[in-house]
Amino acid sequence: MTYFVAQLFEADFEESEEDLYFVSSDASVALLDAGAPSAVCGESWYNIFLESLAPAGKREVTEVERNGIFRFGDGRGVVSKSVETVQVELCGRDMLLSAHVIERSVPLLLSRDAMEKMKCVVDLKSVGFWIGGHHRGLIEGQ
Repeated sequence: MTYFVAQLFEADFEESEEDLYFVSSDASVALLDAGAPSAVCGESWYNIFLESLAPAGKREVTEVERNGIFRFGDGRGVVSKSVETVQVELCGRDMLLSAHVIERSVPLLLSRDAMEKMKCVVDLKSVGFWIGGHHRGLIEGQ
């Protein structure tokens, strides 16, 4: 399986044999997942991300109670109870990102809808993406 990882902010990211586990515990990265119905992340990823925010960034976080059901490879539904909106930086631009938070160990999965709202253009040939004329490379994993 090939997957693409986008860095949300500058941090050291090294690929290893346990890439997917690492990605789920590294709040500076997100997986591009055009098949996800909406952006979603695990509680552990979200808590690590919150800890990385400056106090001003933490004050910007909003929570809305909203249920959603997400299915993964095992086919079982996982229910989210809230959507959290946080400020992220992608391609040098600050923007708001809303994601369902679930009780499962998954990284931030950026859905097609979330990428469209950010006006993100994914370029698989150059293994990168563009937002508002700014380019960022993707990390390609197997």
